[in-house]
Amino acid sequence: MFTFYDLWQFGVTGEHGLNGFLNECGLPIETTHHQLLVATGLLLVADAVYALDHGRESFGGFLLHQAADCSEDAAMTELAAQQTPSAQLAIKAMLSERGRAAGLLSGRERQKRARANQAEVRAAAEKLRKQGVDKHDIAAKLGARFNVTPDHIRRVMKKTA
Repeated sequence: MFTFYDLWQFGVTGEHGLNGFLNECGLPIETTHHQLLVATGLLLVADAVYALDHGRESFGGFLLHQAADCSEDAAMTELAAQQTPSAQLAIKAMLSERGRAAGLLSGRERQKRARANQAEVRAAAEKLRKQGVDKHDIAAKLGARFNVTPDHIRRVMKKTA
């Protein structure tokens, strides 16, 4: 589904940039990026409430997540407008924390898949062995399947040998 957040992203990165987007929407050229983000966030919240009222909980949650992203982006643009060293540090720290949190979540998910079920890795390796697949190819195929390195697969297979 195309949301107001998608419209904002598409509009400000379009051929004529922010000014072209404002012109197409009939908004005053003096409208700041911060104001546009706040308005987009409010429209997303309104759509989320509508979706929730009509039994579309998953989509409503998605819209609320996009509204939260709008809120963070608006806060960062406001800080960037101040252009003080402390504001720049705050923006850098916020972006760093967001990336670190995403990395940790991704790492935890990979660890769960890699370590959660070694029996499944062994069974899949045995099935490929019976099909005549080379042991190096087995490690590569299972590494891609379980989102781990082929070396990790080889270690798991070595433990069972």
